[in-house]
Amino acid sequence: MKTKLLKFLRKLKYDYTYGLFDLLRRREKHLLQPYTPEHLRDLTISDCISQNSLILVSADYPTEAECAEDLSALEENHAISHMAVENLRSLFEASETACAEKILFTSTYRTLAFQASIYGVNPYAAKPGESEHHSGLVADIKVDGYAQRRFIMSKTGKWMAKHAHEHGFVIRYPLWGEKRTKVDYEPWHLRFVGAPHAEIMYRMKWVLEDYLNALEKDSFFRYGDYILSAQKGSVFSFPREVETVYISENTKGGYILWSKIKKD
Repeated sequence: MKTKLLKFLRKLKYDYTYGLFDLLRRREKHLLQPYTPEHLRDLTISDCISQNSLILVSADYPTEAECAEDLSALEENHAISHMAVENLRSLFEASETACAEKILFTSTYRTLAFQASIYGVNPYAAKPGESEHHSGLVADIKVDGYAQRRFIMSKTGKWMAKHAHEHGFVIRYPLWGEKRTKVDYEPWHLRFVGAPHAEIMYRMKWVLEDYLNALEKDSFFRYGDYILSAQKGSVFSFPREVETVYISENTKGGYILWSKIKKD
């Protein structure tokens, strides 16, 4: 009973005292507008730039994939996907300028074997294959004196909650999303999804599961200058009036395609 009480009090302190900003933040609505293209063209995966930033890795969507060949090295034996490294650097630079706190890595890419070693000593950790760290799209961070849930007590933790999306990252396991992610609040866990997805998710207060469900198959949506579509198969239809088309697997048997509308 005493242990449960202490756990409850810690949750009140770290989550509800220091994490209230994001919990109470107003959710914007109707940002994704249905879009009807005038002209379509057929594309294959080879016609697009592959950027698998929207894959799901979780207990519901485990992976057996290793992505070591797609990694960029960071300091202290950490690594992250090459598609995310420049965004991560710009995020850290902006945060350290604003907060004057040095950001440190606690965990980034993990192999299946390394996750197995963690799970072997900590049964509360994700099982091998069920950790987002396998994707190479994650950085767990801290600042001096503020690690794990204490991270949200730091200037950097609060800044990240408000600004990470501006650099293509989201707080993957927010306080308000625990029921949908099935993972407890982790203010230190940054996940790269890229533009425009991070901004949409932040403004709509969607976790990745919500976002992928919102993009109905074979429909087109517009967000600002972007066109987005969820499709299946090996040949895709996409508007002609766009720039380079990017594509990501969605781990649900399909793909998300997106691009900016060409400017006149």
